[in-house]
Amino acid sequence: MPDYLKLNYMLALIFLFGCSAEYIPPKDIIRKEYTAPRLHGSSVALADGETLYAVNTIIDSDQPIIVGIHGLGGNANDFYYFINYARQNNISFFAVDLRGFGHWRNNRGDLTSLKLWIKDIEDVVQAMRKMYPHRKIILMGESLGASVIYWYCSENKNMQDILPDGLISMSIVTRPGSRIKFRNILEGTIGYFFYPKKSITIEGLSKQFMEDPENSEFIKNNPLKLNKVSFRFLLQARHIIDHTPDYISQLHIPLLVFQGGQDTLSQSDDVMKIVERMKVKEFIYMEECTHSLLTGKCRDSIFSRIKDWVYDF
Repeated sequence: MPDYLKLNYMLALIFLFGCSAEYIPPKDIIRKEYTAPRLHGSSVALADGETLYAVNTIIDSDQPIIVGIHGLGGNANDFYYFINYARQNNISFFAVDLRGFGHWRNNRGDLTSLKLWIKDIEDVVQAMRKMYPHRKIILMGESLGASVIYWYCSENKNMQDILPDGLISMSIVTRPGSRIKFRNILEGTIGYFFYPKKSITIEGLSKQFMEDPENSEFIKNNPLKLNKVSFRFLLQARHIIDHTPDYISQLHIPLLVFQGGQDTLSQSDDVMKIVERMKVKEFIYMEECTHSLLTGKCRDSIFSRIKDWVYDF
């Protein structure tokens, strides 16, 4: 075996079994702001002039507004079934395609710094506060989106005007590295050093989801869902997932947490250790459910519990 292949093989093994390597975004990543963020029906005009596509089912009421934050490779239509449920049950819901995904124009699946997501979510919350000043805001994150909303709250824990009033978390991910195929790790290891924008497949993370027959309708209705992301994006995502327990321990706002017992992207022991660090929470463990809580067989009971929680909020 050539020496360079031996080196890449060794680096891949190190990464697989817990290497702390992470992509460090350039320090000069500063999002220039030109105006105040605004809501426009099915989109959000961000302060830096960019626009995020959104799905909007907000109704005229005093109820809280739920803002959906999707997971890895996803988009606003990851909430396809909940969107329909919200319309039928008079729940105000608003979901966005985060920067780099869904209807984003350029370099889909890649992002120089995930901190841009934090600023974009801040813009969404600010726009909500401005348009609906007397209503409460609840962030709902699924999979990586769950870690992202914890991160967002941790970054802004002293900024009451942009903190949500509550959080709904689904399918917390813990250490997904072992779910990625060795070939992908080898490709990514090379990409980390030479091609940080290189896309690698993430089917190892989504195989359970893609092969579940219950998801066939959802997949058909969500053609923008990605199965590839850049290696630098994946490394940043992993860093956020690794620090989720630290983010959670800093929170003092109401949490509604759902976790499936058959979730192959999480270890039950790891999840329970994370839940123990939550201060104000309602934890619902669903033994027969998989990672796909938004689309799988458990979704109706989950949606019903969300409705009750929001009505009583």
